[in-house]
Amino acid sequence: MIPIRILFDKFHNTIVFVCLLAIIVAVPIPLGSNRPYAWFGLEIVVYAVLAFAIAGKVFQGGKDSLPPGARTIMVVLVVWVGLVFLQTVDVPRGLIRALNPLVFKLQQNLALISVSPRDTLSIDPGTTYNEFLKYGCYVGVFYLTLATVTTKNRLVWIVAVIVGAGILEAIFGLYAHVTGFVIFPEQHFGNELRAGTFVNRNHFANMLTMVLGLVLGLLTSVVNSQNPDGKLKMREFSDLSIGALLLLSAVALILLAATFTSGSRAPVLFFSMAFGIAIIMVRLSGRSGTGEFVLAPLILMCMVAAIIFIGFDKSIVRLLDRNLFGGERLLQDVSSLKLLAAVWMTGVGAGNYRWVFPMFRDDQLRFVTYDHAHNDYLETAIGQGIPVTIILGVAVFLILRRLYRGYKSRRNPLIRGVIFGCLLSVIFMLLHATVEFNFQIPANTVYFLVIAATGIAACRIDRQNRRLHRSREDPEKLE
Repeated sequence: MIPIRILFDKFHNTIVFVCLLAIIVAVPIPLGSNRPYAWFGLEIVVYAVLAFAIAGKVFQGGKDSLPPGARTIMVVLVVWVGLVFLQTVDVPRGLIRALNPLVFKLQQNLALISVSPRDTLSIDPGTTYNEFLKYGCYVGVFYLTLATVTTKNRLVWIVAVIVGAGILEAIFGLYAHVTGFVIFPEQHFGNELRAGTFVNRNHFANMLTMVLGLVLGLLTSVVNSQNPDGKLKMREFSDLSIGALLLLSAVALILLAATFTSGSRAPVLFFSMAFGIAIIMVRLSGRSGTGEFVLAPLILMCMVAAIIFIGFDKSIVRLLDRNLFGGERLLQDVSSLKLLAAVWMTGVGAGNYRWVFPMFRDDQLRFVTYDHAHNDYLETAIGQGIPVTIILGVAVFLILRRLYRGYKSRRNPLIRGVIFGCLLSVIFMLLHATVEFNFQIPANTVYFLVIAATGIAACRIDRQNRRLHRSREDPEKLE
């Protein structure tokens, strides 16, 4: 009879990984996990899986399985979540008055009969506490990805599940657009025909574009596996490689078609910008990057096709008018900056943007209601304060640095392609966040962190086996 300990050690990590894959598939449903009951259920599942994973580590002797460099990122993220929690803790009102006079004044107005000498740095600690639980869930998913994606097979599995979920979303969005079918017919959350299972078509297109970045990374891996340093010659490709290219190209076209039919312009623009930045990083890394550079004309063609499909004149007007860089959106950003100037030290509490923004809203926007700033960086700074936002920015910088270094050092075409795709998706999301609030959409934030963690995990896969092999051949070559 096999001892329970042996069975636990053998299957514990596998069970956690399978649960993670299930979470990735389920998180966009329903409506981008933006319904309260959907997110509540997701939180329960994630925290339960996280507790099971940590219990297993303790049971196994506390062995740390995180990739090199990931520990620092995890520490920074945990500190960030902890600081958000501090916004819900009672502190002396004198401290609140010194750090944030506006919040102190609002609390006086909201609680005239209160005689308590203590209050919180958040004007609505209940909302901030919910955000704290949500952020903890995000970091938990990030950790689970880092801890479980430890082999090439698992890397392939998680990439396949992410891409598969993206394809399902794209197909559903296309089907709903053509037939007029909506799985959630009630309009309480503003679900649109072209938004798949999301509330808003822009958030739907953002998720598809993140997945598209991963697909393009896989395309580069196929090209580089055939001719890593020379020119692209299709006659040198095997039938299997040509089949992989055709399949991945078909997947990319499905994702692009769903993005185009959604009518969301910004993802196309910012993905093109992200690809240009990623190509510059490839050049700076000193790698030939044949597959990456071969894709450059393809991205340009897709950009032109998108403009033609949507309408050149309409695209330019939409980009320059109210929706991105001017008009109403610009007025909101200016008003948000005024609000930030008043609460920059500690913020108004995570999740409380909607309650305070009307105080600083431009008079031209008096008939418009905003739940979020159309700029994730502004909303984060307003809710959490600039110092806490900087700490979160350090974590993002460390993620980008780790992905870049991993891409620069890895030679395996598949792993390089996955890292490149993850890097491309991360850059895209960070650029798109300047004009949208996709980080306020749980599904998109989860996908961002899962993709980032997948790229970081890919940086260490097979390296230990390779080092062991080198040491056996020549101990002096061991790194």
